Amino acid sequence: MTKAQKYLAIVALSLSGASIFFIPYMRYYFQTPMLEAFQITNEQLGLFYSIYAFGCIFLYIPGGILADRYKPKKILIGSLVCQCALCLILAASLNYKVALGVWFMFAFTTTFVFWTSLIKAVRMIGTSEEQGKIFGLYYAGNGAVNTVIGFITVAAFSYVNEKMGAAAGIRAVILVSVAVMALAALAVTLFFKDGDSNDEEKEKFSVAAVLPLIKTPIVWLIAFTVFCAFGLVSSSTYFVPFLTDVMGVSVETSATLGVIRTSLFLLVCAPLSGFIADRLQSTSKWFLIAMTLLAAAFAGFYFMPADTSQVLAMALSLVPGALALMIYGIVFSIVGECKIPLRLTGIVVGLASIIGYSPDLFFHAMFGQWIDTYGALGYKYIFLFLTGLCILGMFLAYSIRKMTKNRPPIIQ
Repeated sequence: MTKAQKYLAIVALSLSGASIFFIPYMRYYFQTPMLEAFQITNEQLGLFYSIYAFGCIFLYIPGGILADRYKPKKILIGSLVCQCALCLILAASLNYKVALGVWFMFAFTTTFVFWTSLIKAVRMIGTSEEQGKIFGLYYAGNGAVNTVIGFITVAAFSYVNEKMGAAAGIRAVILVSVAVMALAALAVTLFFKDGDSNDEEKEKFSVAAVLPLIKTPIVWLIAFTVFCAFGLVSSSTYFVPFLTDVMGVSVETSATLGVIRTSLFLLVCAPLSGFIADRLQSTSKWFLIAMTLLAAAFAGFYFMPADTSQVLAMALSLVPGALALMIYGIVFSIVGECKIPLRLTGIVVGLASIIGYSPDLFFHAMFGQWIDTYGALGYKYIFLFLTGLCILGMFLAYSIRKMTKNRPPIIQ
């Protein structure tokens, strides 16, 4: 597989991964217009995501099993096509009850077999020696696509909203997303080939292999490493209200820094992190270093004096955001380091995702309660908690490094 073919495949997968999740999470950009378009309350909007998360939790494992039984290309294309159909139904109705059903079905189109097949497809592109670089480039592309889709949909919404109202604006956002997903399906068709992996194994997945896999300690170490990585990158968003509520930074400035800290930083941090991991020849070794630096960064905010200047606080807030993205951007490359057979990638990613993405179930409610109860002190509790999460991540990275270094595959 030539370099050009690899890069085109990564572009196709980045386009797919970013576009398919855009509408399920469009409240990040259009929460207030969605309330008007669907004629609902904030609580009702929250129910969309409760239903979606509930469905995802139960679909990761069966989806991972199916993803390991079939080649990813058809799964990716089929999921994108089905997602387009759901979004067209949503755009045509803009009805609350219909939307509840659509958001539940989003769990099937984005999580059931798509997510684990996507990670497996990314892993198939490169050899075991370049997994860090491949995942870093994938997440860089993902960030680029998200940024472009965000700007295009904001422009489309603003134009249509001004002429026809919020409902028509939201409909335009959905239709733009459908167009991008259709483009993604075409790109996967043209540029991704199931047989392009140098490491691909011909042995078929066996259901009998699942139970021993679940009993294998390395799988749980992977799962909780994803838990730490996602929890840290998700929680770095609390720097936005911290700078506004505690440091007195304007809402506009803090929000701009938030965009830099998430979408734009991902373009640089993910591939840089992959390069470092590959140079060290170990993702876990790099995670041990990065988690240590990140722990120090969060601890620094815990001990930050109240009279710290706004400029210094804003500058320092970019550091943990960058480090968290560097960790999360290549977290699934650790599956390769752990010598998980390609035929079992789906089930391992499915299991890791159940645990790995569970911070959203309770982190934000807990953090919100701390802020409501303790005010500025609540943010210090958050930073202390995240410091502890980094320490857990250090322990997990060290354990993975110790279990895999100079040893034969733990799972045959």
